[in-house]
Amino acid sequence: KIKTILGKGLMAFLLISVGVAIGKEMAARSAPAAAEPAAVPGEQKVVVYYMHGFPCVTCTFIETTARRIVHEDCAEAVADGTMEFVSLNYLEPANAALADRYNVGSNMVIAVRFEDGREVARVRLDEVMELASNADRLADYLRRGIRSALEGGGQ
Repeated sequence: KIKTILGKGLMAFLLISVGVAIGKEMAARSAPAAAEPAAVPGEQKVVVYYMHGFPCVTCTFIETTARRIVHEDCAEAVADGTMEFVSLNYLEPANAALADRYNVGSNMVIAVRFEDGREVARVRLDEVMELASNADRLADYLRRGIRSALEGGGQ
């Protein structure tokens, strides 16, 4: 009797998990592709991209940390529209051009500075996966990179 209950419970869990995964995939496919900022004379903007593959616990932690830093540390820039955070699955066909441009092959954060709609600087933060096990080091690394892009630095 216990085996039957456990078997049905596991089957229900499996079906729910598959349903959730399919739902997320369908939502991701219907999401619009990321666009670069439109050219507005005199406008400066920093876009902080979190480029990820299939989300895992570590990926979600990195995204949450990066999003929090952008929205808390740069709240004024977010409010006035000169900074935004964008999370993209680089494996999605709609994001392929952006992933190719930034040579994305694994999870990373890329802070890109635009002036008059043209990219003028970028800061690649490739070490996010390696630093994810240390929240403070990850946050410091992200802050330094995002600040560098805000100040016009880059690679």
